[in-house]
Amino acid sequence: MKVIKNVYFLLPLTLIVWAIVAFRFWEITADNTEPVQLAVIRNNIIPKQVIEKPVLLLEYNDPFLRKRKSKNKAVKQKIKPKKIQKVIWPEIQYKGTVKSKRKKLIIITINNEQFVMGVGDEKYGIKVLKISTEKFTLSYMKKQQVFLFE
Repeated sequence: MKVIKNVYFLLPLTLIVWAIVAFRFWEITADNTEPVQLAVIRNNIIPKQVIEKPVLLLEYNDPFLRKRKSKNKAVKQKIKPKKIQKVIWPEIQYKGTVKSKRKKLIIITINNEQFVMGVGDEKYGIKVLKISTEKFTLSYMKKQQVFLFE
């Protein structure tokens, strides 16, 4: 009798679990023709300067060598400063952010043309390098600029 009671209990339970699995699979693969409204966040942009890291000068004796270096120092050559070419960025306006389960997208206007771009996308020489919750980074002509969402 116990076996029959277990069958009456487990058989419907198994059917319910498989029905839920089949419904989830059908829900994922079904073609939804309904338009989806995307969440858009509008913020102002504040550009942030990229800070270069300092170079360390490591001119000290090696503690593992028994012999000391000679005190004759080599003459350092003067490094000529490079002429920094000023990069003129095209007109960029931040319009909003689109978030999905898989990736983050930003809506920006470049020279009065609106684009939805993700990480790695490039339009008019402007490439999206990074998108986070507070800022995004663009590069143009090998120069990077960080924009904050506000």
